[in-house]
Amino acid sequence: MVYLFFVLGLIGLWLGADTVIRGALGIARYLKMSETFIGATIVALSTALPELIVSITGAIEQRAGLHTSGLVIGNIMGSAMGQMSLILGIAGLLKVLDIRKKEIISNGGAMIASILGFWFLAQDGIISPTDGLFLLCGYVLYLFLLSNNEHKITRFVNKYRFRKKKIVKKFHTKQMWRFIGEFVAGLIIVTWASRVVLTEGLVIAQLLNMSQVLVGIIMVGVGTSLPELVVSVSAIMKGSSGLSVGNLIGSSIVSILLALGLSSTIGGWVVPRSITTFDLPFLMVTSIIVMLFLITRAKLERKESLLALALYYGYIVLKLQGF
Repeated sequence: MVYLFFVLGLIGLWLGADTVIRGALGIARYLKMSETFIGATIVALSTALPELIVSITGAIEQRAGLHTSGLVIGNIMGSAMGQMSLILGIAGLLKVLDIRKKEIISNGGAMIASILGFWFLAQDGIISPTDGLFLLCGYVLYLFLLSNNEHKITRFVNKYRFRKKKIVKKFHTKQMWRFIGEFVAGLIIVTWASRVVLTEGLVIAQLLNMSQVLVGIIMVGVGTSLPELVVSVSAIMKGSSGLSVGNLIGSSIVSILLALGLSSTIGGWVVPRSITTFDLPFLMVTSIIVMLFLITRAKLERKESLLALALYYGYIVLKLQGF
């Protein structure tokens, strides 16, 4: 039953995030918000919503006396590593990913900077509330820089759910209430599912005699990345490689800067030494390798996608060996 509830929780995270995306974008269109605002906030946050809610729920549970640091930190690491190697590798196997160098350089640079910031702040073994504020400031800066690129954000939003022919459509009041209902229902589902994933994940860690970090990386991290996987595969099938890659890089940034930053302001996190000596350096090397592939040839071919998958496989094997 523990494993069943854990899987149901992961499914709930995916369904809840998908519902929130539909409702949030509908509300934004009804209120005639700008393309820049919608893309830089709602779309970027929606696919990373499971990581964000799990982190905040974990922080609240920890203040109540339940130790959740390992699970939350593991979730952040597992999600970022999964997006940059596992999901990107799967997407690249489906189709050769052609992207624009300029977009990859700017977003890739921001992602690497966020990893470096996480690594630097975690050197003392703690992500304190003050450290969380620094991460949040980094996210605000990223948001500001992202909002200056109107063309990229417009493409990102339009290709996700609302095609141009649908954007011009006028929404009625009844539709507005439906969007609000979807948004609220999605948040309720994600909040419930995140609590289930956290509590059952802790039990699984005890049953399997595994560390919270390992459960967070292997099980919770992959589970909370389901929205990114769905969006990326859907984008590939529709011929939008740029959307797929941009979604994965953007979600990784949101997970580190916003999810980790915001949750740590609630009470702070204890960061295991292995995260700073192995996981973050491994994530950094993996990200640089993938970025070099994308920048040098403006594409990610299938053999390079296989290498990305091999890096993820090697990472998991090494973690199971105790690294």
